Amino acid sequence: MADEQQRSARVIALPASDFFSPEQALAHVAGYELEEVLIVARLKGGMPMVVNSRMGAGDMLLLAKEAELFAMGLNALGE
Repeated sequence: MADEQQRSARVIALPASDFFSPEQALAHVAGYELEEVLIVARLKGGMPMVVNSRMGAGDMLLLAKEAELFAMGLNALGE
C-alpha cells in the first residue's frame, strides 16, 4: 500500500510539459517510421479524444499501459 501511495504522489507531482504545443508534438513524430499510433488528446472544452491506427484492442491497451508507466517514471519505453 505504501508503494502505491508513493507512485501516486510521483504522478501528481509531475509538472505539465511545456516542451511541445499540440501541433509541434504531431510534427515531431511525422519523421519517424511509426508502426502503431495511439493519440490521446483533450479538445478545447475538455472533451477527450482517442485516435488509433489499425491495431487490436490488446495492442491499444498495451501501448496505453506503456504510456502510463512512462508518465509514472517506471519505464523508459524501450530506452
